[in-house]
Amino acid sequence: MLHQYNPIGTTYTEILECLLSNGMIKLLLIRRVTENTWKPKIWHLNNYCEYHRARGHDTEGCQAFKNKIKSMFNTRELPLPKAT
Repeated sequence: MLHQYNPIGTTYTEILECLLSNGMIKLLLIRRVTENTWKPKIWHLNNYCEYHRARGHDTEGCQAFKNKIKSMFNTRELPLPKAT
């Protein structure tokens, strides 16, 4: 199932930095990737996710972080971005 996300008016990297600096979110535990680690079909060694603190995908494409932000909008922990 493909998730749909509303525009947030900034990058996910910027919103992560803002949430971290305001103590509104914590980073996930560091995942060590080894030769034997299961990797999804779309996994890139050169991409790094600040939220997961791991390689494989970038922060902008991180489904887990996008879902977290969507949940924070839904629970009103974060104000919804103004429509442009």
